[in-house]
Amino acid sequence: VALAITCDIASVASEMVHSTAYSFNGVGSYTFDCFASHFEAQCDALMALVLILVGAGWTLPSDAVVSANQNSSMIGTQSWVQKMISGFRSPITAMYQLKSGNPAAILVITILALHAILAQWGRTFDDDFDTYHSLEHTPGRVLMWFRIMLGLVFLVGSSSVRNSGRCPRALQPFLAKFQLVGISWFISLPFVAMYVSKVMHSHQKHIALAIGSAMVQTSSLASLVWLFTADKDASPYHRMSNLQSENMSLSMPTAGSRVTGGVGNMWKIGNTKIRLD
Repeated sequence: VALAITCDIASVASEMVHSTAYSFNGVGSYTFDCFASHFEAQCDALMALVLILVGAGWTLPSDAVVSANQNSSMIGTQSWVQKMISGFRSPITAMYQLKSGNPAAILVITILALHAILAQWGRTFDDDFDTYHSLEHTPGRVLMWFRIMLGLVFLVGSSSVRNSGRCPRALQPFLAKFQLVGISWFISLPFVAMYVSKVMHSHQKHIALAIGSAMVQTSSLASLVWLFTADKDASPYHRMSNLQSENMSLSMPTAGSRVTGGVGNMWKIGNTKIRLD
């Protein structure tokens, strides 16, 4: 989440430099405008990853989610999708298994790489900032459909936790709200882009898309900051989440975690604890 916020700030700063240069020379800075697009793209990618990982049960103790050797709701134990969802619950372990074809690791790399490729591909059609969000060209349409596909992955992962039969009843209302917020983030940008493309006049599209995407990004980042930093009594999720486990350090195993090939670790930044397994 911190890295996503950093990318978002860097994107805004780069665009401000470009705008300032434009006011002086009438051309701006291609380099900083390009940086703005790529930082924004990586912020989107990181947001998608955090939502998918948390939705799949990354921060929850193992007794609240479906283990790898048990059936999960709607998907078979041996399916590629189930292996992917299981990998999302231990993302660091999954990344170490990239060479062996771990589906979760493959999707993580695909999300980061595809956002970078589409951001640069979109600039071959138009140098304008946020052009990769546009539905007026192929890379923009690919991005929107990819975003919707990731939303479906998010729903499958979060539903496998919520409907597993092991999820505490007190946690289910929170997960339902989290699913609503998460899927809203995944489909809101395609909706904004589609609305702007179909309704707005050409001279209004840039500002409308910039404002719409900024509002979506800001609200989503604020929600995730609360999710990761709120007090442990804020919700059933915060009481159960390994993020709020007491007296944990980088070298201590996560209570109740089950990770193939190692133990779970916590990285503590102030009052925020990040599970690394």
